[in-house]
Amino acid sequence: SNLSVAGAVAVTLPASPTVGQRVTVKDGKGDAGANNITVTPAAGNVDGAASHVLSSNYAVQTYAYNGTEWNKV
Repeated sequence: SNLSVAGAVAVTLPASPTVGQRVTVKDGKGDAGANNITVTPAAGNVDGAASHVLSSNYAVQTYAYNGTEWNKV
């Protein structure tokens, strides 16, 4: 997802991912420092946490599903 809308954004990772599936989220607008992007799995965690926040302008993060949870890679 290349996010280009103004304001804070919520992104939900897929509900039924396959092992090894990857999703990349990027702040395409360049305002995540002021308007955070909160990435939350439909089920499970991101590296043990309920969500992950992108809070730097033009931030980009790839998430990979390991069969149990999403990992930041």
